Amino acid sequence: MVCHSTPGHGGFHLDPDRNAHINPLLRNADGFYEEDCCWAAVAKAFPDLFTDFEKRCAEETIRRWYPDAWRSLTSTPKRLQEAAP
Repeated sequence: MVCHSTPGHGGFHLDPDRNAHINPLLRNADGFYEEDCCWAAVAKAFPDLFTDFEKRCAEETIRRWYPDAWRSLTSTPKRLQEAAP
């Protein structure tokens, strides 16, 4: 796993073995996960590499940007997800 960081952008690049650990609902075939939203899939798959704060942020990012995946991963009905802040 490689973390890329530049003044304007960044993210993670996972080798094929590590990428296979990403849930299929969140997985990018090329193993690249940009810093804006996709990084949350990496935090979800490898929680031991992230702080508690980062894990909470990842959960919120998945809930907001990938609601179908979040509902499936958490078994949350759509009506409850829409009511969340």
